[in-house]
Amino acid sequence: MSKHLSQPWRPVAMGTVAAVLAAGMTVAPAHATDTTPTPTPTSSATDTQDATRDRLESTVRAAEQELDRGLTYEDTQAAARLRTLTATARQLLTDTDTDTDRLEQADVQLRTVLDAMRGTSVQQRQFTQTLQRAQALDEHEYLPAGWAALQAALDEAGQVDVDTASATRFDTARTRLEHAIGALATAKWTFQGEQLHYDQATDSFTLTMDSDPKDQLTVTGPDGQSFTLTGPDAVFTQGADTLGVGVMERELHGTTPSGQQVTVHVAEPAGTPTTVHVDGLSTPPTAFTLTDNVWTARADAANLLGSTRGANGAVTDVTAWEGHDATLSDGTRLHATLGPVTLAQGEHGKRTWTRDITYTGRDAHGTVVRVIVTASHTYDPSAQLTLTATNGDGATTDVWSSGMRDATALPEAITLDALDNTRIGERYQLTVGGVDPTANTVRDTHVANSLGSNGERVFTVSYTVDRLNGTGTTPVARTVTVRQPFNPPAEDTTPTLAVLEGFMVNGQPLAGFKPTVTAYTITAKQGEKVTVTPVAGTGVKVVAGASRQTAYTTVQTWQVTGPDGSTRTYTVTLVREHTDKTADERFEPPTPTGQVSDKANPSETNTKLVSYGYTLNGEYHPQDATTFTIPEHGVLAWRSYAGQVVQPTGTRMHGMTWKYDLDVLAADHTTYGRTTLTVTYLTHDTHRAGLTGIKLDGTPIDGFTPDRLEYTVPVDNPDRYVLTPVFDKMTGMSVSMDKHGHDATIETVSADGLVTVTYRVHVTAKTPVDQVKDALAATGTTTSVLIWASVALAVVGLGALTATMITRRRHTTPDPTNGDGVSMRDE
Repeated sequence: MSKHLSQPWRPVAMGTVAAVLAAGMTVAPAHATDTTPTPTPTSSATDTQDATRDRLESTVRAAEQELDRGLTYEDTQAAARLRTLTATARQLLTDTDTDTDRLEQADVQLRTVLDAMRGTSVQQRQFTQTLQRAQALDEHEYLPAGWAALQAALDEAGQVDVDTASATRFDTARTRLEHAIGALATAKWTFQGEQLHYDQATDSFTLTMDSDPKDQLTVTGPDGQSFTLTGPDAVFTQGADTLGVGVMERELHGTTPSGQQVTVHVAEPAGTPTTVHVDGLSTPPTAFTLTDNVWTARADAANLLGSTRGANGAVTDVTAWEGHDATLSDGTRLHATLGPVTLAQGEHGKRTWTRDITYTGRDAHGTVVRVIVTASHTYDPSAQLTLTATNGDGATTDVWSSGMRDATALPEAITLDALDNTRIGERYQLTVGGVDPTANTVRDTHVANSLGSNGERVFTVSYTVDRLNGTGTTPVARTVTVRQPFNPPAEDTTPTLAVLEGFMVNGQPLAGFKPTVTAYTITAKQGEKVTVTPVAGTGVKVVAGASRQTAYTTVQTWQVTGPDGSTRTYTVTLVREHTDKTADERFEPPTPTGQVSDKANPSETNTKLVSYGYTLNGEYHPQDATTFTIPEHGVLAWRSYAGQVVQPTGTRMHGMTWKYDLDVLAADHTTYGRTTLTVTYLTHDTHRAGLTGIKLDGTPIDGFTPDRLEYTVPVDNPDRYVLTPVFDKMTGMSVSMDKHGHDATIETVSADGLVTVTYRVHVTAKTPVDQVKDALAATGTTTSVLIWASVALAVVGLGALTATMITRRRHTTPDPTNGDGVSMRDE
């Protein structure tokens, strides 16, 4: 390593050098005038003198060499002074008579000055400063070519011996260093706050940005240098994931001051997803996906094929495709091409015409797009009439079904086989099912309820059905009347004294009463109050028994005990006409909806769906099982494969439960398949069970709340009491009650059959205090009188007062009534 690395240049005060030189100049004359005799040298003195002379000779040669380097010193007089001392010393060496002390003194003086001058040259200082500046540079800040040249200059500078180098050597090495430093090219160019990337192989700079700098195109370096990029305006490039979403791209170019090419690639995310709207579609097409290098969306237009219905509801041509423009979200309108029509035939006169309509065009960015709409028209005149019965326990059974029939051929009148008279109190409901709500071939259905003799149920079904004529349809209005009669009650001729003398209905004897006939039917108008009271002979005891209630029927039983201890049960069924429908009768399921999935169809003959479930608030909920519930406001839904046509037909099974057949026409428009689902719709009213009150002998039970399920209540006679459940019949719930002595159980079942609530009532005999409270309440006596009366019990006699109160209450108690206003009174 060169000496300049281990012995850096050190400035020496010029005053010090001058002082040393001045001292040297005063020494020489003193020796010249010394008159002291010189002793004769001895052998030892001679050796010392020779050594001193040799040392001085060496110092003189060193001084002569320093002077020969041609250096310039900070002290401009230094070289002259050194030269004077050197010449004086050389003169002393020439004089053989110079004594040792004089030689020693000259050596010391010359060496001191020489040492003080070394390293103080301007050339060495400049060289050292340039060298240190070069050594402090960071390789990563500069381009490789310039850095290599600097390293070569540093290597050369490392060969410089600072103790012997001439001024020319210093200047040459320094000049090359300065040139190499000046030739360095920075590698730290920045653009918009980002550093450019240098590629040594191409000797160029590049940068990729995700935001456009617009017109701010200046590139800057760390030393303040800058240059400007230029380039064309950005253009949109479609991405590979979402139609309408890509990047705005452009390339900017420039050249660094040192000649390197600069390329900045700008790719700024841009655009919004492009969707398509096809007029008339109930569900939007799928999102665009890149299929066979074309951005493609698909849609299912079930029953959108066909000309618009005329004023009379007729369809002129079921294969027409009219008025269904397709428009991209960027405003671009697409051109439609109609595919061929195919016809598939099903059961009960069902037919489905299908054709593909292909819309093509380019979006606002010029990208080719395609929308394939599988349009269909289904003519499906099939329907099914179903009669169901629901008893007071909420159990539902099918009474009769027409089966799937062509609705154009249903008979105008249908009388069913008579049912047993014991079923006359059940709730009957006729529904029209098996109708495809999307095909709309059978529509405007309405069922009116009325009553015939002996509680016969009469249902008048009206509807509109299309008749097919080639590829056109004509609407026809139809009416079908269905009657459900009941057998007359059987007589019980068993000898017994447990017989009634009759029933009073609103104060009038029940017509046609026979003691041996134990079952009777009463019909009433909607809202009409009916009071029924059993009439018993002497010695006959009558106790109200079990009852069953639905919205418009009440079945009440009485247990009759004769004087001989024999028993018999009498039943009165009240059936009301009604026009106001209960919640479950009013409920109409929303029209099921389907959407095409973007999953690839396994085959052209595939009839399996991707999934099924329901939508709620716009969110799809697929289901694993084919039996499930749909929450309120939910809509039956499915996901189909591209090219499939799905036709749903729904039939009410019971209550709020429907069966749906999803008929799937495969993409080949020939192969049929079916998926059957059983769903129960949940609504607030039809999922509700529970009483709103309980009456005991016509008086509401104190402290009743719907969520309190057990009660203990005092009554006048625990063996003779009337318990009446009160409930919201318009929900469609059913109520049953069973009495066993002093205990009664009331069970409510929601219209959908999913919720059951059971209440239990235990009656006890009233205490005298209870009887006093009842009497005072009946006469309007104040609380203070009640307190007095309680005290008076001990004075007037408990038994007499109690008997009086019981008698008064028996004559003033209103007729106990149940939820239908039917008084079922114990006498």
